[in-house]
Order: sequence, then C-alpha cells, then structure tokens
Amino acid sequence: MPSVGIDATGNIFMSYCPLIEGTDSGNLSPLAFSYRNVYLTASTDNGATWSAGLNISDSQFDEAVFCSMAKEVDACVSLLWQQDGSPGYSVPPNGEHAIGNNDYVYACADKTLVLSSINEVLIDGVSVSVFPNPASSNIVISYTVDKQIDLVVEIRNIMGQVVANFNKKADAKGVHSMNVNIEKYSSGVYTVNTIMGDKVFSTKFVKN
Repeated sequence: MPSVGIDATGNIFMSYCPLIEGTDSGNLSPLAFSYRNVYLTASTDNGATWSAGLNISDSQFDEAVFCSMAKEVDACVSLLWQQDGSPGYSVPPNGEHAIGNNDYVYACADKTLVLSSINEVLIDGVSVSVFPNPASSNIVISYTVDKQIDLVVEIRNIMGQVVANFNKKADAKGVHSMNVNIEKYSSGVYTVNTIMGDKVFSTKFVKN
C-alpha cells in the first residue's frame, strides 16, 4: 500500500503498511491475522538508498491501512490512513471479524526524523550513522571504513554553531564508533558533519 511524496529539495518520502511480526488478533486459525501499521521511509538520492522505516501509527493492537500521503512535502509529511481494532475486514456475508468503528487518522510526521535515520555514504566503502535517534542523554556516532582514514567530526546546532568537535583516526578497515554525551544540549535538531579533506557529509539527530 505505498504512497509517495517529495519535498522542495528533491527528497522522496514513501509510506507503506507492513505486517507487524509477533502480533496476533487472537482469533482461531485461519483467522489469527497479524496487524499492520503505517511506516515511513525516505531517500535523498532519487531512490538508490532508503532510510530505516519509521513506525508512524505505532500500535501493535490497531490495524492501520490504506495510507495516503500529500504529494508535496513541506516541514512535515502529511499522512491520512484508516484504522480499527481488528485486522482483516468485516464486510458481510464473509467478514473476518465483527463490525466496529473505523477511524480516519491524520498525522503530520516530522520529516527530519525520517531523514536523520539515513546512513550517509561518504566515499566508496565509508558510511556514518547516529543512534539512538531521537536521544536524550547519549548518542553513538558509528562509521564504517574500508581503509585507514582521518576524520573530523563536528556537531552543530540548528543555528549552525559548533557545539562539539572531534578529531578521529580509523587505523583499520571496519566499524568504529564514538560515544557523545548530549545531556547538556538544548532540545532540538542537530547536524553531525563528518569532514574528510575538502569533503563534508552530514546527517542529523534530534535531542529530546
């Protein structure tokens, strides 16, 4: 059930409604269906790579389906979907569950949260990610390299001011990480810039 929109800078957003593993309506087989939720993903490179799916409806005990997205995305991704308490359908004469209320749910999803979960590809074999995201006390900046490389990692607030700066050296191929305490940071959106020579690559995180 995909639905797609795009923002002014060309970022593509897509909603979809997968089954939630491990959920069960409680009905006897073969009517013990799993629930669906609305997820949101994004791409900054015309669909070549996509962010991790973000659960927007976020309920393991509600069926959220038939999501429709506004085609033009601004500060938020506008979504509308149908939701009720049981998976399947209730249309007589062969309805899979009892007739009940169906709600139409509107959500204005912060597009920054979706874009921030994209692992930014720096150069061949190099990528950077930030987790958890959002975060309240600490973040882990993780970078994967395929050779020895020197990095400068800086964190900037929404005003563009540098709030932290780190010089890092990856001595060998593989995954490297650094833990950053953000307890004293003000709530808001921050940019992590990874600098290699004259190249700067950015990803974002949210401080609760």
